[in-house]
Formats: sequence, C-alpha cells, structure tokens
Amino acid sequence: MKVIFKILISVVFSVVLLLNSYRWSNNSITNGEEEKLVTDIAFFFEKYVNVERVTNYDLEDIVCINISNDRELVTVTDIIGGQVTEIVKGVKDITDRHKLSLFLNKTNNKHKYIFLDVDFDSKYQSPNDSLLQEAFNRVDNIIIPSHYGDQGNLISNNFNVRKGFAAYKKSIFSNRFIKYTFLENDTIESLAYNASKTLNSTNIKKEGNYFYDNGKLCLNSIILNHYINPIKKFDINYFQNFKELGVDVLDVMTDNEIERLVKDKIVLIGDFDDRDMHITSVGKMPGVLIHYNAYLSLIKQSHQVPKGLIINLLLVYLIITIYLMFYLDKKIPIKFKTYFWNIKMLNRIKNKFGTNKLYVVVVTFFDNFFNYFFTVYLKIGFVLIAVSVLFYLIYGIHVEILRTSLSFGTLVLIRDLLTKKKLNEKKA
Repeated sequence: MKVIFKILISVVFSVVLLLNSYRWSNNSITNGEEEKLVTDIAFFFEKYVNVERVTNYDLEDIVCINISNDRELVTVTDIIGGQVTEIVKGVKDITDRHKLSLFLNKTNNKHKYIFLDVDFDSKYQSPNDSLLQEAFNRVDNIIIPSHYGDQGNLISNNFNVRKGFAAYKKSIFSNRFIKYTFLENDTIESLAYNASKTLNSTNIKKEGNYFYDNGKLCLNSIILNHYINPIKKFDINYFQNFKELGVDVLDVMTDNEIERLVKDKIVLIGDFDDRDMHITSVGKMPGVLIHYNAYLSLIKQSHQVPKGLIINLLLVYLIITIYLMFYLDKKIPIKFKTYFWNIKMLNRIKNKFGTNKLYVVVVTFFDNFFNYFFTVYLKIGFVLIAVSVLFYLIYGIHVEILRTSLSFGTLVLIRDLLTKKKLNEKKA
C-alpha cells in the first residue's frame, strides 16, 4: 500500500474507533470482569502508590436514616379465578408508612433534599397510605423510586410525588453493580439525575447518538465513583453514621431537634443494613448510597467527557494504528504458527489446490489467524489495559479493552490478507 493511503486509513480508522469507544463506554450493561480488572488496578495505585483519583466525602452534608427495622404488617389478598371476589393470602411486612409520615412532617422543610429509597409497591396497601400522601403534599424537594416490572413496564404506585428511576444492573460476567445510568432508555430520569436537575440545573439530553449536559459532551452511563464508601452504624470512634428511624429519631428527639438534624442537609432514607444491599467495587453498598454517589458524580462532573480525553485517546489510537499499518513485528517466534504450518492438513491443502485461490484464502487465513491472535491481539490487549487504567485514573472513564483489541486485530488481519493476496498473485 502507498504511504499516503496507509496514513489516510489510519486516520479514518482511529476516528471511527474513537466514536465507537464513546458508544461502548455508554453501554449500561458491560463486561464486568474487564471493568473489575481496571478498577482493581486503579484501586491498587490509589492505595499503594498514593495516587488520589477520588476524594472521599465525609458525612457532614448528609443525614442517613435506616428504615430496615421499622416495619408494619399489611394484609395480602388475591382474586379467585379472575373474579372480583378477594381472599386473604396472609400478611406482608412493609416499611412503616405512619413513621415515615411523622418524620417527614417533623422535618418542617428544613432539609435540602430527601432521597426516600423505599419500594412503594402498589400491591401492598396500608391504612396509613393517606397519612403518607398528606406528608408528601407538604414536603418540598423529595423523591421516591420507580422500577421496571417483570413485563418490562414501569411499576406505578399509589403516591403522587416526584419519582426517579432506580435500577441496579449487574455486569454480564459478575454479580457486581458497576455502572449507573442517568437516563434509562434515554428518557426516564433516575433518582440521582432528578435530584441534580433540581439542585444544580443538570440538564442531560440525547442529540443523535450523543449525550450532552448543558451543551457539553457527556456519558449517560458511567462507572460509578464511590465518594462515600459503605458505612456501618458506628465508626471506629463510635460516631453514629446512620440513625434508626424509630428508636434513634422519632422516639427520642423533639421536633426542634429533628429540624436541626436535617437543616440544610440531604437526607438519605433507606435500608442500610438488610434487604437493599448491592455488591460494588468497594464492597456491599445500600441502594440509597449508590444513588447519592451518582448524584455526587454529577456534581463533580464525572460524567462529562473532557476535551483532553478525546484528543489523547485519538492520539493513542492513531499511534497504534500507524504502527500496525507500517510495521508488523516478524521477528517474534511463534511456535504454534510453525507447528501449524508443518501439520499434514495444510500440506494436503497445498498439494491439492496448489496456487488455487481457495488455497490462498485458506492458508492465508490460518497464517494470519495465529499471527493476529498471538502477536497483535495480545500485544494490543496489554497496551490497552495500561491505557484504560491510566485514563480511568486521570479522567474516571474506562476505555473498552476487548472490543478495541478485536478492532485492531481485525484491521491487521484484513491488511495482511490483502497484502499477501497481491504477493501470491504476483508470484503466480
């Protein structure tokens, strides 16, 4: 190939790969083992090499309220044979609506914002639902979760209050929560995004294949930075990290004390120690803390794509592509390739087809397959692991390793097929 043509291919390929990298990074479902590798290496550097990527926040700006032990029993019914007649199946314990309404009323709107991460399933109704709705009507800046049902539809509940989507998607090959999505299906607003939209004027919109926040290119799904790590009820100094709704707040605190407790703070109400725990890169995390960490990521603009990342990643892709287009290391001995050349199957193909086009295609394929897999794919894979870790440490954004390596390997495979085909045709 001519030099100018190779340079042109390198530039076009690098730009296309950069665009694909944005699309891959925006996927909400990912290869968990790959992200685990990158995040674990990054955590190693942070811990042992003193590379600070994320500044941990303290708990001074928030109030954590645990509702896992404040329950009430409600009757569960079923319909007989599709008829209107209902029968009682038993009872179900749900979050105590009466205690929630008392607490919300006692805040007297002194709070900054309330994340109320409780699953208000419409299947379970409480006699205290009307009291809770009245409290919702009085309280400003509060949000509750909505979820997808088994049929893929949004589950509604009986409360008229601001809602945000809540989902904890696990990665493909591991049971870990890694990525948080701000706009589910590009339109449904999450809890974190809804809160940041209210408090900080965050405005994420999709234009074509890209997402923008107030005109700046951003990601809709990110590997979540955990600015607040998993917490226990008491720290090493016996400071109470979260309070029980009943015994620590409603039963012992006056109305004025509750107002002072929540004044100008973000209140996180959820299950901190029982049913709503999710495995993350930093350990088991309650769902409400995941949403708050996502909110902090929006404040820190971790979802925005810096121009420096775009330029540097394009340069990395361009350097790798030019290297592959102009130089392929033939000096590396590959025993598998040598062995494969000597086995009887290829000799039989050679004897049977000679310089036939089928022979050229088959032999060239196997020749390039081993060359591609052992010299290109693995080498590029190791390079991209280093690149991905470096970019994650600097920008907090993971560069896809597997699909990027396959893209480079495919480029070399096609290049060699075309080159060797021309050489064989000249010899013929």
